[in-house]
This record gives sequence, C-alpha cells and structure tokens, in this order.
Amino acid sequence: MISDVARDHIKNISLLVSLVLASAKIKSITIQEKEKEYNIRPQIHLLLRANTGSLKSTVLNEVYKLLRNNGFQNVVKLDEITRPGLVGTIDRMMQYVYGAAWMYRNGIILFDEFRFKRKAEDWIAFLKLLEDQEYGRKIGSLSMDKEEYDGDLYLIIKSGEIRLKTRFAAIVATMKRFETASSDYFKAFINRCIPYEYNFTIQEIKEIIRGGNLLKLKEFNVEESIYIDRNKYYKILDFVEENIPKDIVGQENFARAVNEIVRVYAIVKKFDKDLFKKIINWKTDVYSRIGIAIRGGG
Repeated sequence: MISDVARDHIKNISLLVSLVLASAKIKSITIQEKEKEYNIRPQIHLLLRANTGSLKSTVLNEVYKLLRNNGFQNVVKLDEITRPGLVGTIDRMMQYVYGAAWMYRNGIILFDEFRFKRKAEDWIAFLKLLEDQEYGRKIGSLSMDKEEYDGDLYLIIKSGEIRLKTRFAAIVATMKRFETASSDYFKAFINRCIPYEYNFTIQEIKEIIRGGNLLKLKEFNVEESIYIDRNKYYKILDFVEENIPKDIVGQENFARAVNEIVRVYAIVKKFDKDLFKKIINWKTDVYSRIGIAIRGGG
C-alpha cells in the first residue's frame, strides 16, 4: 500500500514535470512594468533529489519514452555535463561537432545522476545556458566558419569564436545531498531550478513498479509568446514578498523566486496560491540548508 506521503510525492513530481514540458513550448515571456517591458527566460528547470534506487532514472526514462512515442524528437538523456558536450567542440579535421544545447534547442535535456563536483569551465557554460540561454567563447582550435539560424536562435562560428543562443528546459536527477555541496556554482544552479526532494520506502517502490507508469502528466495548452501585464505582475510581486522567508529576502533570491512564479503562472493561467506557495517553499528550503541565505539587500 502506498502511503499518503508517497502519493503526494508522485503528484508533485508529475505536476513539476508537466510544467517543465509545457515551458519548453514557450519562446518568450514579456513582463510589463511601470515604465518598461522586459523578457525573462520562459523555461522551467527541475532538480530531483532522492536516494539511490528511488526511481529518479525511471522518471527520466518515462519522460524520454513519452516524448519520443508522441513524435517529439528534441529530447536527449545525458549522464555528463561538460562544456564541449553542451556547446560543441572542434575535431581534428577542423570540423565543428555539435553540442546538445544546439542540437536539442526548443526541447528537453534530461541529466541523470548529476554530480556537484565538476570543472569551473563546465559549470560556467551550464549556468549561462540555463539562465541567459546564450554563450560565447574563443575556440582553441581553428575551424571552418559556420552560421545556422532557427528563428531568433543561432549558432555562429567565426574568426575563432563561437556564439550560441538556444532554448531548452532541463530535468536534472541526483542522489547527492544538497548539504554536501558548498560551491558557489552549485548555489547558482539551485537558484535557476525548482528543487524537489523525495524518498520512497522499498515497499512503496515495489507498489509503484507494479502499478506501471510512475508519472501522471497533465497537458497544458500554452502560447509561444506570453505577455504578463503590470497588474498581474505586481500581484505576483506582492504574493512572493508575503510568502518568502524573511531571512532569505536578498535581492537575487527574491527576483528569482518572482520569475519562477511568473513562469508557472504563464502555464497554469490562474493565480494558484497553493501551488505558488509550494514552489516558494521548495526553493527557499534548499536555499536555507545550503547557505544561499542573504539578509537585507545584498
């Protein structure tokens, strides 16, 4: 018999995955302020943490198979995160080898068994692509020039430099405990995700496996371009300010929490206070445990 706690975990994971998949379909979210408009990243990134054997890989496999079976090809599973693997590299024949960030643009990238310890150059590329969705650097080797475009997205290799603008939503699974990660890179990564931590008992795992599919996904109808007017945006601002713990109300934490709620609101199309509170709590609980907390306006 599956416990109520386990049922809640399955429900939450299914909803979060559904939100990620819906966010991958959005190309722009524009926010109206008093005197200007600006865009934020549309894609939601999900970080799942659970002990070994808690069906994290099962979640990723189900997402992969579901998308592929429904004709969606822009999905890939990776078990490593490196700058060349994400951005691309130059081979011995001076040819560009495509990276996952361009190959699976407007798609989903699934990262299995994510490790916190990695090279700074890998972290920097990963974080830039998750948040800014752009990346540029000098190439160590000479290569032939290349230009590819896909709407507002591009891959340009010219004069020994690579420039990339892409879009993808990520689901990352790890067994590592958040408290064991102390690097600033990991803290920046957490700030870019909705983190969700869970565990199942052995009996619950057996029951889930016997029951077939773990995920019960919800289909959201979203537009490619979404506009959040000033009244809706200010309502979200007020809500986050009222519900974010006061010991982590630093400017960056507050702004990122607001943007996360804006992304979710753009998908669910209603002011779902219970869902918004859960997301704020999931994010800020991890913030407080790994030391992201910033008092005041720092």
